[in-house]
Amino acid sequence: MTGYGRRAGDPKGATKEMEVAFPQSAVMQALVGDKDENLRTIERELGLKIGRSANGLTLVGQDTDVELGHDLLTQLRDLVQSGENVFKGDVERAIKMLSGNRRLRLEDLFRDEISEVASAQRSSQRRLGRRPISKRLKITMLFSVLDPLELERHT
Repeated sequence: MTGYGRRAGDPKGATKEMEVAFPQSAVMQALVGDKDENLRTIERELGLKIGRSANGLTLVGQDTDVELGHDLLTQLRDLVQSGENVFKGDVERAIKMLSGNRRLRLEDLFRDEISEVASAQRSSQRRLGRRPISKRLKITMLFSVLDPLELERHT
């Protein structure tokens, strides 16, 4: 299986192991999801093995996939620590987005773009006399708008 981290035609990289530290177990549990659903998604999409360690999570796999998985989990951990909820669909979209642009900062997307979406949504909802939609839906809208495949089609 070719993970998102490797380009087609690249030779398999060396096996690598990295750890993502989770100082708070509640943050790790919120990120891994019910029955480790989010971890299974990452394992499947990136071709990694992810296990629990004393300090957090250990990723094992091909070097580029492990690096991508480490970056993904670190950024998602930081979002969860700041109060964001992360669901399976968010993880899938984040993998696609980071695979297409390794410099991408998920935090910037969550904070900046959601602010703009929220502001526009509040304005339109006030005009219509309705309550704003939930933050969860705004995040889903953001990720569907910023999906790299969609961006590619429109550029």
